[in-house]
Amino acid sequence: MKTINENLTVEVIKEMGEEIDLYRLTNPMWCTVNIYGTYEEYLKSAKDFTAEQRYLLALQWYAAETDNGGHHQLFFNSTGIVWKDTLEAFKLFGIDNLYNNLLEVIEFFGGDVSFDRKQRWDMLSKAEEKDEEALYDFLDKHDRFFYENEDIDDKLIDYIKNNPEKFVFIGTYKTDED
Repeated sequence: MKTINENLTVEVIKEMGEEIDLYRLTNPMWCTVNIYGTYEEYLKSAKDFTAEQRYLLALQWYAAETDNGGHHQLFFNSTGIVWKDTLEAFKLFGIDNLYNNLLEVIEFFGGDVSFDRKQRWDMLSKAEEKDEEALYDFLDKHDRFFYENEDIDDKLIDYIKNNPEKFVFIGTYKTDED
């Protein structure tokens, strides 16, 4: 376990210029925010971060899971806990096409998805039992839309450059790195 001392001030973020380092901005959160417990534990573990930082992390989780195994994997895994923050992120960062895509997926499941992983498993199982082919056709369509439109870094970087004060982190965090 290694302790990292990070000083992401407004000035440091501005000095990044056109090459905003999304990894550096999100790393304190990757190492701190708990997506494996309850929604309350998730929010508590993110309390030292701004909503914008939490939304940026949610987008990173969403992209990682959806790139790897689609929306089914997102909801199946612990990362499904970030679905609502991902919607808020798409809205905040002006990524309307992906907001609408994810909203359609949420509406497919009744307009609300549980933050509890076991309840999401039940949701997926019930949808598979009802009509497995229809479920996977629907999810595949929305996965493909994400893959074709996932280049979101420009909008994120523009937002961060225009609002660096919302991404400040000054403190320490622990990482598994040696």
